[in-house]
Amino acid sequence: MERDGLRHATLPKTRDMRMETTQRTISDRSSPGPRTASSVGRIHQDGSRNYATGGSNKTIRARNQIVIGAWNGRILREAGMIEQLEYEMSKYRWNILGLCEVRRKHFGETLTSDGHKLYHSGREDKHEHGVGFIVHKDSADDVLGCRPISSRIMTIRLKAAPFSITIIQAYAPTIDHEDEEVEDLYNKVQKTLNEVSKKDIIVVQGDWNAKIGEHAQEDWEGTCGQYCNQATNDRGLRLLEFAKYNDLKIMNTFGPHTP
Repeated sequence: MERDGLRHATLPKTRDMRMETTQRTISDRSSPGPRTASSVGRIHQDGSRNYATGGSNKTIRARNQIVIGAWNGRILREAGMIEQLEYEMSKYRWNILGLCEVRRKHFGETLTSDGHKLYHSGREDKHEHGVGFIVHKDSADDVLGCRPISSRIMTIRLKAAPFSITIIQAYAPTIDHEDEEVEDLYNKVQKTLNEVSKKDIIVVQGDWNAKIGEHAQEDWEGTCGQYCNQATNDRGLRLLEFAKYNDLKIMNTFGPHTP
């Protein structure tokens, strides 16, 4: 259920949250193929690294509820913005939030004044873009590792039972960027997704800067719901292709919300 930008879910006892495979395929894209697990502390071929963050014997269980959300941070590098985010989030029950527009350089980890953990991944040269996660202090020990991919993609892995949870946070280029940049983002997200353990529960979220129209439900049955915009733009079509290809549902189209 989506409420005020937060998605509230109870962990299933099944293997993952992805929809069952249908016969419909995208003819111009090959199948994902086998995926391999990415281990904490491992350096990947693209030079990125999984960063271990400690951990304990505490584990999220299937009987527990965990709230995973996405939030557009709006320049969290400015003084007082993290405290403002904490104040806003004190109105909700939450465990982990994926962030966009963090606008902090490099990879970093910060302990907030309230004791929550902030992880961020940004550009090396300037305060632009930026993604991250803020983990509630009660869930900090559940984090197995955090992997910065770029200033637009980051992953975090949570220890859970019977299956761990991997969250991929993405921030897509806005409409004023070239299509090549958008395609590069999707290629990198796909590569990241392919490296996630097949046993993990997978959440892919973020700000996709895309519009999906009300007629998409007919053409992309099972991939999106009825709560959409009036029309689908090119970026929305690309998001639909990505979701269909990976047997994912675009969850914020399955419940009513403010346009």
